[in-house]
Amino acid sequence: MTKRVGVFPPSELQVRKSTFDGLSGIFPVKFEAFDPASSVVPDACIVLGNSPAMSVPPDIPCYLWQHGSTTAPLESAQVTFASWPELQYAIRGQSLTEATSREIDFIAAVGSDIVVAVIDNRPVWTVRGLTHRVAVEPPRLGDRDALFAHFDSKRWLGLLPLLHFLRSVTREIGWDEAPLRACFVLDDPNLHTFKYGHIDFRRVAREAKKHNYHVVFATVPADGWYVNADVARLFREQSPYISLTTHGVAHTEKELGRLKGDGLPLLSLGLQRLERLEVKTGLEVGRIMVPPHEAWSNFTWDSMLRLGYEAGCLATEHLAEWNEGNSWPQHWGLEAVSWTVGGFPIFHRFAFRDSATETGIRLAAFLGQPVILKGHHGDCSNGLDILGQRAAILNELGAQWSNLQTISRTNYKTRAAGSMLQIQMCSRKIQLKIPESVRSLSIERPWLGETEQEPLLCAGAKAGRKAFLSGRNAGPIEVAPGETVHVSGLPMEQVDYRKVAASGLSLWAVVRRLLVEGRDRLQPLLGVNVE
Repeated sequence: MTKRVGVFPPSELQVRKSTFDGLSGIFPVKFEAFDPASSVVPDACIVLGNSPAMSVPPDIPCYLWQHGSTTAPLESAQVTFASWPELQYAIRGQSLTEATSREIDFIAAVGSDIVVAVIDNRPVWTVRGLTHRVAVEPPRLGDRDALFAHFDSKRWLGLLPLLHFLRSVTREIGWDEAPLRACFVLDDPNLHTFKYGHIDFRRVAREAKKHNYHVVFATVPADGWYVNADVARLFREQSPYISLTTHGVAHTEKELGRLKGDGLPLLSLGLQRLERLEVKTGLEVGRIMVPPHEAWSNFTWDSMLRLGYEAGCLATEHLAEWNEGNSWPQHWGLEAVSWTVGGFPIFHRFAFRDSATETGIRLAAFLGQPVILKGHHGDCSNGLDILGQRAAILNELGAQWSNLQTISRTNYKTRAAGSMLQIQMCSRKIQLKIPESVRSLSIERPWLGETEQEPLLCAGAKAGRKAFLSGRNAGPIEVAPGETVHVSGLPMEQVDYRKVAASGLSLWAVVRRLLVEGRDRLQPLLGVNVE
């Protein structure tokens, strides 16, 4: 089911074709030319750049941007949102920074208009009846552009009101998003001692418990040759607050960006080393890959799927930079997960030290994305207060804190259909507790094309284990109320990493890793701080 959204003037449908294509990838809408004089009335309309004399249909939701008579340049400004109940919770009553140079066509609010957002007390978004008036032109995308480039912590005002409008138009037929989930990710530390650079694992665990947050340490598999037994015990006992995930294999310079071929030998080596570490220590290392130096090319995605890696985690803009030749869908980067070619899930992360981090947190929550805040040990050189400050924002939003693997496995959307629960997988592996009113599931795997098929595995204590080949949509699958069900969308070919002849580490890789670790551990002793 889709909603029909008319666009006027019809020429805007072509001028902004890539923009509308991207929006239709996010929402169940079909954009079409709109003629106000026609007897055919769409479910909603978008009117762009027309004269104020244009008659806006009063009985359908309408989004209106006009060239205004009061236009002013904007360099950087605080956008303050009203406490309007219809606004999404993450931005309601908040002030966010818009730092992109642009022209603002300020709106004159009259009568009973609801002023939704202002800059310096001048309206930039109002609502009158069913009509939303905005002061900022929606973005025009080029053929190879994506919407995420117009929606980050510094530039978002041209897109956010439109996203909000389309979400409200499609609310009755859309998906229910997963609860807000969050974690911090600190790259590089190993478990050789209680301290790594400016990080003391014991203190992190204490502070995380005190201020209610979770820190994931992205650790290098090559460092797993030794784990201090007391440090391993700390991680086991404090697992609600600290955990581990995968950070490359040997952490050579831009390791996953420069790798050629399918990468199977090197990636298998990483998994083999992680498995030995887990057996020896009783720890669990998440199979969510955080690539060193935010470098990751598409050579490895298929291999990682076949080997059993569950997802990746890096900044969307860096993934796009390393894969400029890829043809990304225009909506890529603005959903709960980003799918690569072949269906490998990628979670977006961003720096917790950035001055625009609070804006980034609220925008990610607005999109229904997990909030994953990244950094290194040096970012905590002045203490852990910055983690507590960021955590306070997320706790106020009701975030659920967990490790990356749990975030990945709870990343799905739902929609009720009687006693059936429809599931849209936003990860390759998910787990869910079946509500008491549910007797069956239907599963949608959005990474599959309409004619593609892959194995689907559904397992539960009461439901048993069901494995079958299916397409994008599968079901109904019978389940029992109250049980926990695990659903896995598997690739057509799977590879046992234990049986792959893994590549060894070069002498240079070993030496480089030892030098980097030595540098990191010396920084506190030398008084090296990050300001």
